[in-house]
Amino acid sequence: MLNNPVTPENMAYFMNRRYKTSEPWALVERLNICVEWTDALKDDKLGRTNYSPFGESVIYLASSIRHSPIKTRVLAHELGHALLQNGVAAYYKMADRGHSKSEDEADRFALTLLTQLYEEEFGRLPDKLEDIQMQYGL
Repeated sequence: MLNNPVTPENMAYFMNRRYKTSEPWALVERLNICVEWTDALKDDKLGRTNYSPFGESVIYLASSIRHSPIKTRVLAHELGHALLQNGVAAYYKMADRGHSKSEDEADRFALTLLTQLYEEEFGRLPDKLEDIQMQYGL
């Protein structure tokens, strides 16, 4: 039995310890995950993670958020998909509740990662969730 099961929160903590940052832009660079801006994403779909047959992830972000603080939150969410669901993406798409489970996991990863990022940037934990929302558009 594992002492620390792989949960979205544990994965975010692991990334912080291993790479000494919770900055999603720095993490995708260090993990060699390609990030592309695209006009193909519309409406409420601001990001998408695709997986190659070779196990590589590509994160697509909507061009409409390129100059908005929300881009960091969306990247953190998509990074969660890349780290947590790579290799099981097809299963999630086929499973009845897989889509909502994968979205929930990516949201939990992003919230944990952005809470740590907030602490990195401000030297303290946020007082309330709204602090993170204001900073990263969560």
